[in-house]
Amino acid sequence: PRDARLKRLADALQADPAADLTLEEWAPSCGASARTLARLFQAETGMGFARWRQLLRLTEGAARLARGAS
Repeated sequence: PRDARLKRLADALQADPAADLTLEEWAPSCGASARTLARLFQAETGMGFARWRQLLRLTEGAARLARGAS
């Protein structure tokens, strides 16, 4: 993501893909409202937060399996 607030969220989720927080719960640590984060996700990725997080989890899971994780 180009937006710094969205990048904070994306980086945090990449570090811990299992984090199950909602946008409302992420918002204070990102410095934006949940609504702003939702709009940014749609504008920058072409998908909503839930879909983006699902794809991140699938991608990260596949990468970890490829490295031999159980």
